[in-house]
Formats: sequence, C-alpha cells, structure tokens
Amino acid sequence: MTVTLATERLPRQLQRLIDARLDTIDRMLLGRLPRADRLAITREVEGQVYEQLGERSGDELDREAVLAVLAQLDPPEAYIPEEGGYEATAVLLPSRAVGRADRGATERKPAKVLGVLGLVLLGLVVLWPVTFLLMELSEADELGVVLLLIESGLMAVAGVPVFVLSIVWRRGGGWAVVGIVAGVVGVLAGLVTAFVPFIV
Repeated sequence: MTVTLATERLPRQLQRLIDARLDTIDRMLLGRLPRADRLAITREVEGQVYEQLGERSGDELDREAVLAVLAQLDPPEAYIPEEGGYEATAVLLPSRAVGRADRGATERKPAKVLGVLGLVLLGLVVLWPVTFLLMELSEADELGVVLLLIESGLMAVAGVPVFVLSIVWRRGGGWAVVGIVAGVVGVLAGLVTAFVPFIV
C-alpha cells in the first residue's frame, strides 16, 4: 500500500495522533535547529509513519495500529542534535537583538526632539549678542532692553526642562548630549545676560 493510500483512509482522530507526535518533535527541535531542518526531520518521520502504516495488512487502520507504529519510532528527544551542533542561542538571539534595537529606537526619538530643542536654545544664546549689538547701534534703548530680557528669560526657562529631560533620556545617544549641553549653556547664559543690560 502506498503512503497516499494510507493517509487517505486514516480517520481524523488517528491523524491527530500522528500530528501530535510530529508537533512534539518540532517543539523539541525549536531553537535548536533552523526551521528548514526541523521541517525536513518532521517530514521524514511522517513519511516513515505512513510507510509503516501502508505495510500493515487489512483494510482498516485503528488506534492500536497507529500507536504501535508510533511506538516503533525513536522518542522525540532522540532527534535533538548533540552538543556543538546548532545551538538555541543562535536562534533566540535575533529576537532579543531586535527587541533591544526597537527599545533603542524608542529611546532615541525623544532624545532627538530634545537635541533639536537644544539647538534652538543655542540659537537663542547666539542671537542674544546680535540683539545686544543692534541695541547699542540703534536709538531704541528701551525696546532693546525688553528684547534682551525676553531672550534671557527664554534661555533660562527653556534650558531647565531641556537639561532635565535630556538627563532622563540620556540613552538617546548624541542628541541627549546636545540637549544636556544646550540646557546648561541656556540656563547659565540666561542668568548672566539678564543683568548685562542694566550694567551697561
């Protein structure tokens, strides 16, 4: 009897017995062998089962016949490769590495936003001397003082959250460092420059 004929006359409950054995073998090999190798082994075992069932005489295959064939097979643990073969860590590492990469990406996004805000803050620090020079060259002293005080206040007020949040998201790499530096520079520049218009 061919394998095809054996499978065609198997009732569903008997097919489940065979599938359960094949699934057990696959689970035993999961993480120890690549998927292609696992499939090849389970197909080979499945072929042996149907071949032995096909060799049995009689038209009816019952539960006892299937269990007898399965009992002649090697136990599922016999298919596990010996030490030094394909190891579980080689299969499991990619998913862990992806997890770390995803986590790193989510940590870098807020840090990038803070880094960009830090650059804007540094732009305010650079803008302050330009405003000061324009004030000195023009006749609008009162308006210039107001603008300088607003810029100083913005630098000091914006510098604190940029600095604190950049510390929180310090794993974000270079952007977090930009945020930390910009936050410190912004606060210091804001405090120092707030007194310059009155001294001058």
